[in-house]
Amino acid sequence: MSQLNDHRRTMSAGFTLVELLIVIAVISILAAVAFVAIDPATRINEAQDSERWSAANALMDAFLQSTVDNDGTYPAGIAANGTVHMISSTTDASCTPTCPSATVTSCTDFDDLVGQGYIASLPQDPDGVGTFDGGNGYTLSVASTGIVTVTACGAEEAEDGITVAR
Repeated sequence: MSQLNDHRRTMSAGFTLVELLIVIAVISILAAVAFVAIDPATRINEAQDSERWSAANALMDAFLQSTVDNDGTYPAGIAANGTVHMISSTTDASCTPTCPSATVTSCTDFDDLVGQGYIASLPQDPDGVGTFDGGNGYTLSVASTGIVTVTACGAEEAEDGITVAR
């Protein structure tokens, strides 16, 4: 009888294969649900859009500060006529700016804002250099009313795009 009791103790010490499979299945389902809820692609897009908002505001601040410091005179190549300029480091004629959220007419060199200390460097769209055919992924326009608008061309998650106007 003592051999039977010893055998039962060893059989009951541990988990059965079915119990282990059930625990593994539950953990797998919870991991899949968490992965879908977290959705890394959406989080990356949201982070890139946040970077675009920050860059658009920095460009706006630099442009307006330059205008104020120069007694209301806009940087070279900019006029209050509604023309949409691709912010760039060149005015090269071969620049063919593309922006899905705006009709861009020209690339305009904004390096003076960097050289004069209004902004540390011209920001590039998080999608990378070259995505916007010569520009950095941001446009600027000044309406005849004086309203300045900076737009990010590559907005991903923002429903209405990324536009800062003052």
